[in-house]
Amino acid sequence: MFAEKNQCPACKTRRMGKPLIKLERFSVYVCDCGVKYLDPSLDEKSQIEIYQNSDSISEINKALEQYYEYEPLRSTSQTARDYDRALTEAGKSVAGRDLCEIGCGTGDFLFFAKSRGWNVFGIDSSTENIEKTRSRGIEGIAENVFRYSSQRRFDVVVLWDVIEHPQDPGKLLAKCHELLKPGGCLLVAIPYDPNLISILATLFYKLSFGKVRGPAAQWYVLEHTSYFSGRGLKGLLERNSFAAVKYWKTETDLARYKFAFLTRLALRVLFGIARILGLQNRSIMVAKKV
Repeated sequence: MFAEKNQCPACKTRRMGKPLIKLERFSVYVCDCGVKYLDPSLDEKSQIEIYQNSDSISEINKALEQYYEYEPLRSTSQTARDYDRALTEAGKSVAGRDLCEIGCGTGDFLFFAKSRGWNVFGIDSSTENIEKTRSRGIEGIAENVFRYSSQRRFDVVVLWDVIEHPQDPGKLLAKCHELLKPGGCLLVAIPYDPNLISILATLFYKLSFGKVRGPAAQWYVLEHTSYFSGRGLKGLLERNSFAAVKYWKTETDLARYKFAFLTRLALRVLFGIARILGLQNRSIMVAKKV
């Protein structure tokens, strides 16, 4: 279930990063390349298993109990606003409208993109997710993306909350590069670190000499392997033949997660402060294939 890397998964530096936080099942390290990572972290097989449906993912993180059942496409939702801007920015960088999402889940992003005139295709490791995607009139295949082989190529490949999971994010980007047409672009959405929550969590941990771990345990979660800053993500993309074109910050859509009332209220306050300070907890980047 767990894999020990003893190196940064993003830049593959043959040494451990600087230790930052020690939690119950893993430690958080900081690499000079701008990436934070967990070691040990879930291996590829376990990552695939936990994202089969909401029941399997909620066993790892209770806040994700209704992760695949949430309806994010209301025009007022944070997710819909993020989808809209992401597609607009990606559309400026390409001539065609063929789009593929890797790790598409039940097809929310693809459904939204299709409604905006994109020709969409999804890849997901979960048969259950792909069945739901197809029931919405969207083409998709249940397959491990690394085993997916086709001559089909796309103008845009989407990694929406995906690049932070694999043990080898560079390998995933190489697959994206392969699936893109010449001049195509990659659309990546990630949890952004550092942000106001991660800064405060680290501060509480250090000031308590490692005794106050709760806030850090809420941010650094078992289902992730890497946490990217803007510099860390740009560096990873450049090492894998992509050039960043557009980059902006946003924040988690709290409606998608199951939190206690006081936790949700506290997060809303923190998100408001984070917007003022420019310390939001998510970012989206468009990058061109080079």
